[in-house]
Amino acid sequence: MNAPVASQLVCYADGEPVQPGDAVLFDNGMFPARVEGFLLNAGTPVMVVLADGEPGQRTVPVHQSRSLVRVARLTADVAAAARLGLQWLRAQSDQGAAHAQFALANLYLQGMAVQADEARAATLLEPAAAQGHSLALQQLGMLYRDGRTVPHDLQKAAGHFRRAAEQGYAPAQYSLGLALRVGDGVPKDLRQAVHWFRQAAEQGVADAQFSLGWQCEQGEGTPQDLPQAVAWYRRAAQQGHGPAQCNLADKYEKGLGVAPDLSQALNLYMEAARKGVVAAFTSLGRMHGEGRGVPRNDDEARQWFERAARAGDADGAKALKALRGTDAAAQALLANAAQTPPDRLYLAALQVFEPDDPEALALAFALHRHAAERGHAEAQFQLSFMYRCGLGTAAHSARALGWCRKAAEQGLDEAQYTLGQWYESGEMMLADAKQAQHWYQLAAAQGHAGASARVVKRPWWKLKLR
Repeated sequence: MNAPVASQLVCYADGEPVQPGDAVLFDNGMFPARVEGFLLNAGTPVMVVLADGEPGQRTVPVHQSRSLVRVARLTADVAAAARLGLQWLRAQSDQGAAHAQFALANLYLQGMAVQADEARAATLLEPAAAQGHSLALQQLGMLYRDGRTVPHDLQKAAGHFRRAAEQGYAPAQYSLGLALRVGDGVPKDLRQAVHWFRQAAEQGVADAQFSLGWQCEQGEGTPQDLPQAVAWYRRAAQQGHGPAQCNLADKYEKGLGVAPDLSQALNLYMEAARKGVVAAFTSLGRMHGEGRGVPRNDDEARQWFERAARAGDADGAKALKALRGTDAAAQALLANAAQTPPDRLYLAALQVFEPDDPEALALAFALHRHAAERGHAEAQFQLSFMYRCGLGTAAHSARALGWCRKAAEQGLDEAQYTLGQWYESGEMMLADAKQAQHWYQLAAAQGHAGASARVVKRPWWKLKLR
């Protein structure tokens, strides 16, 4: 693509072309931004180049700008445009304008420029969805799917996804595909799931491309076709989709649907590992341990298996157990736990962990508990997981929460992320959006990809506009 240039993108509100320099609002929740220009493909604008208070510029696909609203023409004062925009949204929403109702609801959902209020957002989404606004249908469908501020209703969720999907809205097509694949609110229909995954995948939704690749690989809802699976994994991988990179690496490693290429497999596993894909940790450990595509290196293999085991991967834990020790060695460490360094206790627990072996689970629990009580953050987090799931001990939500908090307070990013999820969902305590954001931000600051995706980005004016 070439550099930003002027082009014509029509403003939803007044039908006039948007120009570089215009301050605008987007229904996808960016509020507000200034249009810097457009990127063209064969003369057609495909990306909008924006400045929205973050350092540098960012681009947004044109399909995400379907309800573009201009709030000021040729102005550098984005903060002033925000005030005007909020007034405009409220006035338009009160008059029943669906695009304004959705945009205002999105601000309440994200706590941007207004106090976060999911209940208020839901009341705004309902009339917008009733008017057929595709983005409102998708957002309201997710609220019903997750039971957030509205009753948990998978049938309603699927109905909203379908209405938006039939309008061509790619995220809703993907959501409908997921519902059809497992039968959430609709009869399970793998062929229809493939149909909707394909619709979204062809519009560039990486998750849909990955899901379609998986369906093609497994032969679910479509004839098994490994070359097609590889093609879809590749398209998702090129967008930085970690699980797709891992699955594509697996196909290059094994020569399934594509010519074997261990060098390419290794590179893709590394890319997936950088994004925290646990299966990639185990695969990298195996490749280093077997000398596949790289010189054999047991120390390197051990490090990757340890990372996989720390993340709870059973295959990684088994490989680590085979490489480093036995249950008998773990029992010996437990017998001398007071004199054993906590990290050794923790790693021994990972090695003996077997989900289907009650004795191994009890041993792993005891090792984790000793390490956790001596302040080992990762052991505290694993102990939280075992209490949460009732593994090796009776399930106990309060203890799960307590140990997770201890690990989070020590700075363990995965524990911080988990605590954020629990505060957001209200699963383990009363929901608290502010606390959820606090823990997400701490985890994101350490590079946690999942937390980064959940952080509400507040543009630089950071004002509550009332």
